[in-house]
Amino acid sequence: MRLTARLSTLARHGLRGMIATLALPVALTAQRVTGVVVDSAGRVVVDADVLIGVGSLRDRTDSTGRFTIVRVPAGDQRIKVRRIGYRPYELNIRVRDDSVLTLRLVLHRAPQQLGAVRIVDINTCPPTTLAGFECRRRGGGGGVFRDAGELRALRPSAWADMLDGIPTLRRVPMSTPDGLDYRVGSPPSGCLVEIYNGEDPLFDGNVRRVPVDHLVPQDVVAIEYYRYPEDVPKAYERFAWPPVDTSGKTATAPCSLIVYWLRIAEKPSRRR
Repeated sequence: MRLTARLSTLARHGLRGMIATLALPVALTAQRVTGVVVDSAGRVVVDADVLIGVGSLRDRTDSTGRFTIVRVPAGDQRIKVRRIGYRPYELNIRVRDDSVLTLRLVLHRAPQQLGAVRIVDINTCPPTTLAGFECRRRGGGGGVFRDAGELRALRPSAWADMLDGIPTLRRVPMSTPDGLDYRVGSPPSGCLVEIYNGEDPLFDGNVRRVPVDHLVPQDVVAIEYYRYPEDVPKAYERFAWPPVDTSGKTATAPCSLIVYWLRIAEKPSRRR
């Protein structure tokens, strides 16, 4: 009976010693690395990734730029910091047993690589070919540009449908040889001039360059619209300052300008 109790006591003590032995390495790996990540100006860096070694020891900085990584093995370690827009940062550190290592890590912004910028002078674009339309659209400026795909997406049945959604323009009912149509009206308190293929649509001697009254939306492959005179390309300025606009009124100020690009400059009359 005494022998049995003695063995039981030794077994209990032996088990405790074994547990203590197993727990000892865990206690030694309970070190903590904490700190803050800032930029070169001293501002905190949010959402920076902080890593130690190559395992799962990592954290991400919070709204105050702080991070904490626990269970870091004692000894020499390498800490890495990564954040988009900043240069990667690495530092060798020494973690001591049962200690808290506090760091202040400074990131420097990475120089941003800007793409090549091509500046296009819209006044050098061809004024009477569709290539000029593409050239001016690439050059930017104050014009509104719609190409063939955009016009098809509008599914225009009336002429004014092609400019639907452009501010300041109005739909005006108009009688044509094909019946009632809706044409484009000038902005409020303004005038509007419409030209075709970069040229004046009115009579040139005894020849009309474009049979305007018989055109349908399907004849148009692109449109440019300039609301303000300062946006009008130099090649078209003479159209924006006409003595009389397309409604027959005398223009006392520069007009808005629409340039329609057709499949061909002259097209035989046809009915819808």
